[in-house]
Amino acid sequence: MKSVRWKTQDDYLLVVASALGRTRAFDELTKRYWGPVFSLARQICGSRETAEDIAQEAFMQAYRNMYQLKDPEKFSGWLCAIARNIAIRSLSRANARADKVMPLQPKTVEPSPYETAERKEAVDRLRQALKHLGADLRIVLELRYWHSMKIADIASFLDMPEATVKWRLQKAKSILGQELRDVTGGWDDG
Repeated sequence: MKSVRWKTQDDYLLVVASALGRTRAFDELTKRYWGPVFSLARQICGSRETAEDIAQEAFMQAYRNMYQLKDPEKFSGWLCAIARNIAIRSLSRANARADKVMPLQPKTVEPSPYETAERKEAVDRLRQALKHLGADLRIVLELRYWHSMKIADIASFLDMPEATVKWRLQKAKSILGQELRDVTGGWDDG
């Protein structure tokens, strides 16, 4: 029997072979897509260790559910959707447990005690307001403002139309604005 060189095969053949139980074919898919899946997970969760766990879980789910993939040519998008969903669930669970958000800006100049107290209060208000966002709104907001991604890049990254990204950003900002107004009694302190 002739040995198959999996490295030279296209995704379609590798997916079909994997669905038929050829583990070496799936090993090649894993080698091919580990980097992008890991990067996607790390962008969402921020932690290298968590991203590795998410990537591993995504590949395990893909392998177990390979028979459900109707179009083998769409494997990479399907795999990224699996990884994205796992990462978003992981992020939601972690945020619920830790009740924390990523820092808004790294400190570069030592602020005055008044500025420190004011900033802490603002961050606390923002944390409270962010609790009211669903994971779908929060991830778009975080990618845009914490990771400085462009709308088009977010759309590509999350595999959704730009209009959906814009709508989610607008909706998230609207909810945050209302929550912050409720917490502070309005925008003005005077």
